[in-house]
Amino acid sequence: MSIRPNIVRLIPVILALAVLLVPLPAAAAAQFGTVQNFGPSLKSDCFQPEGIAVDPETGRVYTTSAPFSPGGLGTSATVNICVLSPTGQLVDKISVKAGPSGAIILLGAMFVPEEGLYVLDGGNGSLNPAATGGRLLKIDVDSHAVTTVATGFSSPNDVTRDEDGNLYVSDSARGVIYRVNPGGIVSVWSNDPLLAQHGFIGVNDLAFDPGQNFLYTDNSDNQQLLRIPLRKDGSAGAAQIFATNSPIHPPQGVPDGIKFDVKGNLYVCTPALNQVQVISPTGQLVASLSGTGDNALDSPAGLAFKGRTLYISDFSFLDGGVNSKVSRVRVPFPGLPLTGE
Repeated sequence: MSIRPNIVRLIPVILALAVLLVPLPAAAAAQFGTVQNFGPSLKSDCFQPEGIAVDPETGRVYTTSAPFSPGGLGTSATVNICVLSPTGQLVDKISVKAGPSGAIILLGAMFVPEEGLYVLDGGNGSLNPAATGGRLLKIDVDSHAVTTVATGFSSPNDVTRDEDGNLYVSDSARGVIYRVNPGGIVSVWSNDPLLAQHGFIGVNDLAFDPGQNFLYTDNSDNQQLLRIPLRKDGSAGAAQIFATNSPIHPPQGVPDGIKFDVKGNLYVCTPALNQVQVISPTGQLVASLSGTGDNALDSPAGLAFKGRTLYISDFSFLDGGVNSKVSRVRVPFPGLPLTGE
């Protein structure tokens, strides 16, 4: 039997496998979908949605409400968390009452299966470093029971988690990232000078990169994306500037919500531009997602992945909450799963 014809027949198969093995670029603009509204207007139910999270098992989307008065301070005694089905129906509302501050705005959110939905209560949103009314809450999404995990924060903004189950909470007024261990003990993880506020909001959202070598964050006042090494002993190294306002589009990028995909691309909300920027692992701008017409983003504040679908909370800050909603878009690569998913 001749071997040569068999080799000839195998050549297309070998070439196809070679194509699959060639590394893909970090992101490809042609593979981004179109930004679309997801679900109904939330103006009446979850005014000015800020934080957003997805249950990776059920596909339900949870978005918090951070209603601000014209003076910039929260005045509500009770706010809702809106629950959207995978097809965009508003299927539940979870009511959360204010804590010691007497007012409540709910900001960052994170869903951990078998544990529940973590959310941050920013109190009355005063951004006063001396305030102590901020809380880290855990919510049973079935019973709506609210458990206080930690207190004493000033302006807690976002929460994430490492592979050991420690939670990390950014405090925008104090310029601090706290670590909350599984036993609920709170300690300062980093108070690097690069985290400090300079007039409004300093350290903002949080996201670990693939491999959890760095905790990434942003300083909204300085228009900087930062990363902090996670040392082997769990302590924080010195903060580093990963990117500044050049890839975030000067002059008013004001970075907010951040999330990674599995390829290490960093998705960054820039609410003043009504865009989500996609930054490559080397700090280069890959794409700008914005939507058009009624589907345009409006002060995007938070991000959550379900596979290759990216959900975005539209805070609608500059126009008084009229476009309070959730948006979504298909992206080239799946989001990086949170530890615990």
